[in-house]
Amino acid sequence: MSACLGSEVGPAYTCGTLILCIEDCDGTRSCERDCEDAAPDGALGSYDGLVRCLEDNDCDDRQGDCALDACGDEIDACAVDAAPQTGCGEILQCRADCEGDRTCARACRREAEDPAVDDYDDLTDCLDTHDCDEQDSVCALANCEDEAIECGIEAVEPGEGEGEGEGEGEGEGEGL
Repeated sequence: MSACLGSEVGPAYTCGTLILCIEDCDGTRSCERDCEDAAPDGALGSYDGLVRCLEDNDCDDRQGDCALDACGDEIDACAVDAAPQTGCGEILQCRADCEGDRTCARACRREAEDPAVDDYDDLTDCLDTHDCDEQDSVCALANCEDEAIECGIEAVEPGEGEGEGEGEGEGEGEGL
C-alpha cells in the first residue's frame, strides 16, 4: 500500500489525492481498495459522490466535457492541489502545475478571487483571439501586452536569457 499511497496518507489526504492514488493503481483492484481504505471519511465521501454523479450521467471520463458539465460541483470538491489563488499570475502557475489535468486546471480558476479571474479571463480571451498558448509568454506579450503584464508575464531583458551577456574568456581571474 505504501508504494501506492506514497507519503500522502494523513491530514493532506484529500479526494484529489484519492483519485491520484487510484489512477496510480493501473486497475489493480487490491491497490484501489487500499487507497479507499486509507482515505478519511470526508475524502471518501467526496470521491463516492463524484463516482455516483459520473455513473448517473453516463460519463466515461472525469476530465471529459460530460463530467465537467454534469458533475462540476463534485469535481470541484475533488480538485487536485487547487488552493485559493490570489492573482492572475497564480492562476497561470496553478494551471501550469496541473500538467494537463482539466479537473485541476478548472479548479485553479474556480478557486481564485474575482479580480484575478477577471484579469485571467481578459488574458485568455486575448490569447484565444491571437491563437497563443497560455504558457507562451512571447506570443502573449507580442499580442496581449497589457493583459499579460496585468497577469505578471514579463519580457526577458537582453542579457537575462541564454546567449546574451559577456563574451567567452573575458572574465576576471584568467591567465593565472
